Amino acid sequence: MRIITAITAMILSTSAIAQTPAFDPKSWKGQHAGPPTQVLTLGSAHLAQMETPPKPELLNPLLDKLAVFKPDIITHEGLSGEQCDMVERYAARYPDIHKTYCWDTVDAEKATGLKVPAAMEAIEKTLASWPAKPSAAERRKLAATFLAANDRPSALVQWLQIPAAERREGDGIDTALLAILDKTAKKPNETIIIGV
Repeated sequence: MRIITAITAMILSTSAIAQTPAFDPKSWKGQHAGPPTQVLTLGSAHLAQMETPPKPELLNPLLDKLAVFKPDIITHEGLSGEQCDMVERYAARYPDIHKTYCWDTVDAEKATGLKVPAAMEAIEKTLASWPAKPSAAERRKLAATFLAANDRPSALVQWLQIPAAERREGDGIDTALLAILDKTAKKPNETIIIGV
């Protein structure tokens, strides 16, 4: 009798689950102002750790699809500048994390005069009044500030939107930062090849 009761309960609970409508986040939060943000979260193998990283042109079909999708934000696996600053300050608690997953910001601090927290604050202020069509000088300055904030991918996003003839020293970019940007652009990893 107990077995029949348990089976009946399972059948009834299964049919109740089947009748539950799919979850729609819009219904949970109500009305939204403006269109939803398009976010891309890419899950892939770490391309730089592959025995033979793929040639960038092999990723063109994926990049073409992403261009059609037009995400507003692309997230990637990595520590933010804020997290890197924290693990550097608490190196005893997080041994080798900064050395393994973060970049040195000494050159960017020297070029901009900004430590990571100040650079992050400067980025927020800059983006709050960011023009629709920023000049090459504005992008160079923002790229330098992103480097000071320990955010090389975002620095490279700004850098690559500058016409090639304008990718030069000035506005916070010095010889050392120019070398960092050039080296970063050549990294065979998913953050740079796909995200940037």
